[in-house]
Amino acid sequence: MRKFKFNDNEIKKVSKNLNVLKDKLKIKITVDENIVTIEGEQYDEYMAKDVMEALSLGFSVRDSLSLLNENRELKVLNLKGYVNRHALNRVISRIIGKEGRAKRKFEGLTNTHICIHESKVGIIGEYDDVELAVNALLKLINGSPHNNVYYYIEKKNLEKVKT
Repeated sequence: MRKFKFNDNEIKKVSKNLNVLKDKLKIKITVDENIVTIEGEQYDEYMAKDVMEALSLGFSVRDSLSLLNENRELKVLNLKGYVNRHALNRVISRIIGKEGRAKRKFEGLTNTHICIHESKVGIIGEYDDVELAVNALLKLINGSPHNNVYYYIEKKNLEKVKT
């Protein structure tokens, strides 16, 4: 049995999609206020753990369930480990960009889905794409200009195509 804490918006998403989640994850899901409890076979609980974590970060149900594909993974970066609390809002703003443009471009270039929740950045995608996204995000967090980070991603994508 595992428990997950959700905020009000995410708990509504889980409650609304409860039957879909139960069917796809093959587990019993109990919702009690903002706590979601999952029970089932050990392997099913293990697979559901990442899906629930993705939902708690704000990913859509579709994106979260894509983690059931063995080629996909969820990586979570806690920004508090990279910047102090005074720089946190600035770094989050740099990741999102004006009207979300930087985030959308980043997702498109890395072929990943990115969600920002409080001080955490969640990344869902195939292993190589997630690794590229993490490395590029770290460059952005450390102050590299957006265009330099985009160039880095494009360069790595070209290297991947050549091999």
